[in-house]
Amino acid sequence: MVMNSEYEDDRAAAKALTAVPFHIRKPTKGLVEEWESLLSFETGHFTQMAAPMSFAHLVRRTCELAAPQPYQKVRSDANKFAQRKTDCLEQLLNPMIEKYFAEFQEVEKTDINQVYKYLSMFANFKWGKVSEVLKPIIFGETEEQYPTEVR
Repeated sequence: MVMNSEYEDDRAAAKALTAVPFHIRKPTKGLVEEWESLLSFETGHFTQMAAPMSFAHLVRRTCELAAPQPYQKVRSDANKFAQRKTDCLEQLLNPMIEKYFAEFQEVEKTDINQVYKYLSMFANFKWGKVSEVLKPIIFGETEEQYPTEVR
């Protein structure tokens, strides 16, 4: 719907984009791959700001919901589904973090809007390697100089 410009304005499209990851009960890797195509789609200003954040949130929710939820019946009380969540982190979330961190490193550090776009994505990823890849930037241990507000 966003790609077909079916919304009345850019703000409505952005609002719909940000709502989707919160309302999908069982997101899948296939949905994440389709959602990623929105990141390169040329749209209005608000939609371009909302797409990366909703994408990162959807990736995290996909792994978060890999294990059964309280409304689902589980045959055993043992947490046998923890491995599913760990596998999702290793196979989906961490590769996405690495991919977008590589893009983040290519961004011109003076283009603060692009820098903030990627930082917002990392904030919405929350888990996995986010702290690991951002730690050198936070502590100022990189060769590149980032603006103080980024650190």
